[in-house]
Formats: sequence, structure tokens, C-alpha cells
Amino acid sequence: MLFFKPSDLEEIGYQAFTGAGAPESHARTVAKHLVENNILGHHSHGIIRVIGYNTRIKDGGMVADAEPEVVGESATTAVVDGHWTFGQVAAELATDTAI
Repeated sequence: MLFFKPSDLEEIGYQAFTGAGAPESHARTVAKHLVENNILGHHSHGIIRVIGYNTRIKDGGMVADAEPEVVGESATTAVVDGHWTFGQVAAELATDTAI
């Protein structure tokens, strides 16, 4: 069995995502979350997703450099349009908006 340090896995994810056209901030965010999922034991949502995400980017099903935005907001709700970018990036905007 192979073992990798979390920082090495994050770097692999980062390199894969920037190579697929993601901005550095998106690539770091997604790689960090994927590795955290592995550490927490949620391997199906971990670094294994790199290949699938890059395939979706290549096939046009995901837009690596899209910027999510808040498209509607009230005192108690907000609507975030991820513009087909990584869910982790859109989720961070949603969380920051809620806070």
C-alpha cells in the first residue's frame, strides 16, 4: 500500500486543476477539501475525484475558471450561482455569504 502526506496530495490536486485551467485559488480550495475528505474517511469524496473532475472539465461539463456569484439575497436567504465551477468553490461563497 502506498502512503502519501496530505500536503503532497494537495499539491497533486493543485497541479492537476491548474493544468486543467482552474485559477490558483480554485485549485487550492478544491485540493484542500478533497484531501480533508480523505483524512476524515470520506474517500469517495476525496482525492480520487481529481480524475473525474478533470474529465468533466475536458468534456465541458464543468467550467474550471468560472466565478460563482450571489444572484439573489434577502435578510434570511441567498442564491448562489456556481456557473458550473467546482462545488467546493461555490459552497465556500455560500458559507461566507451566510456568515
